[in-house]
Amino acid sequence: MKCLIILAVVASVAGMARAGVGDVKISTDRTVDTSSLAAIVKGLRLEELPDNDARAIRVYEFCRQMLYHRQCPQEAFATVGPLKAINVYGWSLCGSLHTILQALYNEYGWKTRYRGWHGHMTMEVHYDGRWHYLDIFMGCYFRTRDKKTIAGQDDIIADPDIVRKAVEEGRVPTPYMPCGDSPEGVVQGVKGSVPWDPAAGHDPAAVTVIDVGGTARAEGVDHPSAARLRLKEDPAYSTAVRLQSGMRLTLAWAPAENGQFGINGKQTAPGHTCGIKDFRADPKLGPILMPYGRRSWANGELVYAPDFANPAAWEDLAVRENVAVRDGVVVPVKPGRPAYVGLRIQGPYVCSLAKAAAEWSSDDPGNGLEVSLDGQSWRKVPPPEPTAPAAAAPTTASMAAAWLRPGEQDLTMGRYDKDGVLGRYGFYVRASVVTGLKKLTVTEMVEHNRCAQPYLVNGPNEITVTLDDAAALRKNRLFVTYAYAEGRGKPARPRYPFDGTAYEWGPEKTVRKEVTATPFRFTIDVGGDTPPNMVSLTRELLPR
Repeated sequence: MKCLIILAVVASVAGMARAGVGDVKISTDRTVDTSSLAAIVKGLRLEELPDNDARAIRVYEFCRQMLYHRQCPQEAFATVGPLKAINVYGWSLCGSLHTILQALYNEYGWKTRYRGWHGHMTMEVHYDGRWHYLDIFMGCYFRTRDKKTIAGQDDIIADPDIVRKAVEEGRVPTPYMPCGDSPEGVVQGVKGSVPWDPAAGHDPAAVTVIDVGGTARAEGVDHPSAARLRLKEDPAYSTAVRLQSGMRLTLAWAPAENGQFGINGKQTAPGHTCGIKDFRADPKLGPILMPYGRRSWANGELVYAPDFANPAAWEDLAVRENVAVRDGVVVPVKPGRPAYVGLRIQGPYVCSLAKAAAEWSSDDPGNGLEVSLDGQSWRKVPPPEPTAPAAAAPTTASMAAAWLRPGEQDLTMGRYDKDGVLGRYGFYVRASVVTGLKKLTVTEMVEHNRCAQPYLVNGPNEITVTLDDAAALRKNRLFVTYAYAEGRGKPARPRYPFDGTAYEWGPEKTVRKEVTATPFRFTIDVGGDTPPNMVSLTRELLPR
């Protein structure tokens, strides 16, 4: 008997029953959930610490783990706030870094203020009746001479030896100024600083702020009014991982060739300009970051290939207009009228490249693909080239060409503009069907910050998987897969500093679990004497 599924006339993006799941979250008991500022503060377990200095330091250390210094990530068509910076990019400059640090302190209930230097934007946090200075850009904070608390910048102005004698008196963190900044630079910066504290009435009017080489200045020092320093969260941004039936999201810890995005909204390769100095001498951060070398971007792939003949996959389609499925092939119900079937791509990680492959029952010039940002206005995708040209300069077109395989179509169309999918977190792809569509596969290369992923450490790791609606598992099977390699120190080789030369990595191991409830918990016991070399983390939703 021929299988026939008919959907007569509904195209859209709303009002349909869904078989997929809205938020597949993975967390561990050894890492911090970065899905929201509140989740981060909760995951840092600040109340378990003995005093406020220890709490301030733990937030500081978390930010140093998540973020390195590099030119600010910018998107031309949306803002980049703390959650995007943490989950997607993993880098920023001094003012933006300290905006993120302030956001977490504010979430905990502490007030903060910017403090502008000439050529550097810092911040202070207020607790225990006084201000305290912690600098994640330079990697430093200073205890007072009596070692009772973390000094503020006014303390340093009154007694510069708080900084000048900090090392010899044992009052600095490890690592301390790993990228080569100097104590004397701190002393001079603090002496000329201005606290930008609107609550205290110190925040000059915008007319007094001038632009100097792209930096906002007032009274001769940096001022936080520059939009690139005040990170504002994109109101449309969500950290939720949405899976539809037939979708797989694999996040790798390594960067992919031609997978970079996000400096000035361009595909300029980001990376820590100081090599591995930020973690090489860090006994906490070093072992976690060591397997991956210099900090840069990381990539993953979201692949969506629905089985049109399966009711669960069919329910998740975003566009179904005048189409039916006959023997697994999508065909028009009423020939001669427009017939469309389409997919929605949505997630928390920015699109650095995107492509699609369609398999048609027969050739017809009316068969084709289109893309849209809103599901309403569509742009035609050029047909695939006979052969993909070799990559040249790192432009959108050349980067996509190097990634495409025969028969695949570039959904970015070599463009970064207001209508394009490049740099976006969601878009639609639909097929215009004249003859018949056998298969449609959309592949999106995404960029993410590997430091924010629920990585494994040596020893037992309790993994927790949650999803919005466990009822979705009646129609689909959800799988979570970790891939990693265990690490061990080489005999007769020092384990410090953490530059990778003292370790060796075993064969790749995989742990794949089917999620049958929410929450769903399982344990991965990782061997070795150092955190493993993480390979990937995969979420996959397959129709039953």
